[in-house]
Amino acid sequence: MPTEYFEDFATHPWVQTLLSDSTIIKSPLSSRAPDPAEGVSNSFFATTLHTKRAVRAYISCSRPDPNASSSDTEPPAHENYIIVSVGDGLDGADGRLHGGFSAALLDQVMGGCAVMCNNMGSSPATKEMYVRFRKPVATPGVILARATVEKVEGKRTWVKGWVEDGMGTVYAEGKATFVRVGAVEKL
Repeated sequence: MPTEYFEDFATHPWVQTLLSDSTIIKSPLSSRAPDPAEGVSNSFFATTLHTKRAVRAYISCSRPDPNASSSDTEPPAHENYIIVSVGDGLDGADGRLHGGFSAALLDQVMGGCAVMCNNMGSSPATKEMYVRFRKPVATPGVILARATVEKVEGKRTWVKGWVEDGMGTVYAEGKATFVRVGAVEKL
């Protein structure tokens, strides 16, 4: 990923606050496009959208609950985050982020949350997803996607998520159900 776009994050105090939190774990693949030999299956975010005009820079991170139990009935309190610098190559209208990208970003952050809390494997399948758009997102800009698990039941995990400005303004919110990859044929 072009390092010059990480400077986009430096101008937002909320990004610095989040990244300086000692309970946050940053993904090792956040700062660069992964090598195909690394076996990263999500090429949509990792390579396709990874351009100077689309996803200019991103950081994936999470905050696991240090007191989480391994209960099958209670999901661990876990939050997943993606901080994204978006360019005008993702516009639906001039200066406004395409709603489809907000939905894809929600799918990405919620799926990552399902993986982290339920040992679903590297690529859970989205069974269903609901998105409610609340406000337009200005481009270019820096946005935050975050997600948390609501419920785990067998092979299914229910997750809720938000796309926001990092200071409380919510642009889109969503809910999704994910299933383990081996369970896809039984959707």
